[in-house]
Amino acid sequence: MAPLCAGVLLCVLCVWECVGPSNPSHVDHGGVSLWSDRLLGEPSVMSLNDRLDPQWYQANNPESCPEGCFCPIQWPTALYCDQRALPSVPADLPGDTQYLFLQRNNISSLPSSVLAEAPALRWLIVDQNQLEGELLEGPALQNHTELRYLYANHNRLTAVPPGLPEGLRQLRLAYNRISSLGADAFQHLQHLTVLLLQGNRLQTVPSDSFTGTLLVCLFSSVSFVYVFVGFPYFLSVYCDSNLTDHSLHSDGSLSSPPGLLALDLLDLGENRFKAVPAHLPPSLQQLYLSGNNFSELGEGSFAGLDRLKYLRLSRCGLRSPGVPRTAFNVSTLVELDLSYNRLAVTPTVPNSLQYLYLEANEIQEFKVSSFCQDKGPLSYSRMRILRLDGNKMSYSQLPVDWVYCLRVLHNIFI
Repeated sequence: MAPLCAGVLLCVLCVWECVGPSNPSHVDHGGVSLWSDRLLGEPSVMSLNDRLDPQWYQANNPESCPEGCFCPIQWPTALYCDQRALPSVPADLPGDTQYLFLQRNNISSLPSSVLAEAPALRWLIVDQNQLEGELLEGPALQNHTELRYLYANHNRLTAVPPGLPEGLRQLRLAYNRISSLGADAFQHLQHLTVLLLQGNRLQTVPSDSFTGTLLVCLFSSVSFVYVFVGFPYFLSVYCDSNLTDHSLHSDGSLSSPPGLLALDLLDLGENRFKAVPAHLPPSLQQLYLSGNNFSELGEGSFAGLDRLKYLRLSRCGLRSPGVPRTAFNVSTLVELDLSYNRLAVTPTVPNSLQYLYLEANEIQEFKVSSFCQDKGPLSYSRMRILRLDGNKMSYSQLPVDWVYCLRVLHNIFI
């Protein structure tokens, strides 16, 4: 009997973990997968719909579960209220709620009085609702110090929510109607690692939206200049008798953090940029800009991004004359996506690049110097995968010496 029970349990667990919803939009979440830490007890599924019969995950105490929601016994601090056509956030949220799933409803606002009932909130998922204007009614989340994930993709928001808690790790606002970023939009989010803003209406990025300002404080009564480190852009102010007004403490510390210091992934694709935005956080490792209309790049478009590894520039209308040789002079770059543009010649890329996607361009000329600027036994490209399919050239048009440059290439598609 025991082996049979074990087999049934294994089968149930496999169905729970392995079967996904039939509609891909259920798991979009801004186009970047969500990962969970099971050691912390975080839920490993984003929805219970179409997964198991409710009898498998019903709560021990159904009376404490708000109407229209599921309270699974597997995750006692999770509340699944998604895909229920709810017009508003359910009232009487359990006080120990940490993971609140509200995606695919008809919710138009997030009242601070309702969210205050769940002070331990860690995840708030409100994708695909009817949120308009600003996301929050007043400082709804300012006191939620445990909040780590806020997902509000596919709504009608016109601004980045103000007053977000400092501990936030992921902010996903893709496919809304945001047309501008305030100077202090991300001022306190120094722990944020993922920021998704693709599919909005942005045209520019103010100089201090992402990075803050380097503050040089001048005291005339002493013979030194006090520099506050960690601020990439320079601003000089006189601080005599103005410690409070300038948010400065007597020990020289600042009460306002300097912006996005830990940001790893930034998606600004499918906006209305005419050029690569300046003043991007130097901590970036992944930068996605596909679907804008650049047509050309500046020589220093990516200067200062010394940690950048993954860069996406597909469907930007780029042409070869508008891509200077030094445009991608970033030694840390590992993957570059330039597909679906109008390039006629292979662009110059660093030797360190391993994955280059040039499919669906208008390339007629393959230059070995694009991949190996110097010649010698140790001067070769680290390229592993090169896509040239969908262009105006064939394999026979490759120069005879390309194999000496691309000597560690695994696959070439042409």
